[in-house]
Amino acid sequence: PTTSQPAPQAPCLTVLGFALGWLLLASQLQLAAGRSGDSPLRAPGRAAGHLVPLATSATRPAPCWRDALARSAKGSGPSEGEDADEEAHSCIDFLVRRMPETDREEVSAEFLARNCKLALAARRRSAWASAVPWTIFCEYVLPYASLNEVRDEWRTLFAELLAPIVVDARNAKDAALAMNAELWRQWDPPIHFVAQQTRVGHAGQLSPLTVIRAGNASCTGLSIMLADALRAVGVPARVVGTPVWNWPGCSHEALTEASCGNHNWVEVWVQMEEAEGAWHFFGAAEGGFDDGWFFPEPAQQQQPGGLNISIYGARFGPPGSLAEDSAAGLAPALYHFPMVWAWDDRSVGADDITFRYLASSV
Repeated sequence: PTTSQPAPQAPCLTVLGFALGWLLLASQLQLAAGRSGDSPLRAPGRAAGHLVPLATSATRPAPCWRDALARSAKGSGPSEGEDADEEAHSCIDFLVRRMPETDREEVSAEFLARNCKLALAARRRSAWASAVPWTIFCEYVLPYASLNEVRDEWRTLFAELLAPIVVDARNAKDAALAMNAELWRQWDPPIHFVAQQTRVGHAGQLSPLTVIRAGNASCTGLSIMLADALRAVGVPARVVGTPVWNWPGCSHEALTEASCGNHNWVEVWVQMEEAEGAWHFFGAAEGGFDDGWFFPEPAQQQQPGGLNISIYGARFGPPGSLAEDSAAGLAPALYHFPMVWAWDDRSVGADDITFRYLASSV
């Protein structure tokens, strides 16, 4: 069975000094004008024409750089002053601290600022989004990625396109159910499910914009797209899944038989009867809360313990403990999220949540 090893502490970022002022000026001008430097149908980073990618460094970013980027991320809205400044700083710090190493050469400072600005705007748009605890917001609304998909500029597109779907939602549950029902019909023809695209050595369509271009995806691509759509309107969401079903005759090593797995779905954090909020699941483009073809069986055949036959909830960033996260009250991700299309990739942290599915109801 596969178990995860904690990753070393993720380094923070810095930017080449001679290009820093130019990049930040360009970023602030673009944000102030309400424009994006990229087409929303193009991934961020050097391929999208950014001047300077984030570079790896073992030091904290200089305060002037951090402050300027946070000002860009803050944007405008009803929350101003010191509270808004602190929110923007916290968003930037969280993403910089947690991002996978590969993102530091591909994701730009402009992209981070836009992502934070739009995430904070979604948080301020409704009472139920504003009520999400800050730590939940940082973990499950703010992140720009779920697994190892291409880093699309999906939030820029989704923030405008999908907001009308949840405008009348009374709470996060209503918003989540409406999104899962209406998201796929925003394109003509509607986006639909195509099985067995994610297999060993082949990821299929994973990122939202590649799914939109193709018009289809397997459960993994649809789950990533739904989680991103929910995050775009302020609903905390994460991709959940198992690499191998615990059925007789199925290998518990790397996936070799399509009939043995894998499967991915989505969980959302909502406050309903539970005063403190709780996670609830549904399948992308499927039915209601805590209902799916995989529950109670075969989900209740899975085993906890960080095995290939466990169920995982994805976290942003690699597994391991960071001092800053502990200080902020964030528990470390103890495992990695097993991805059958990239079996050796351990860049995505995860929680083993199998025990929740072993109960008679979730």
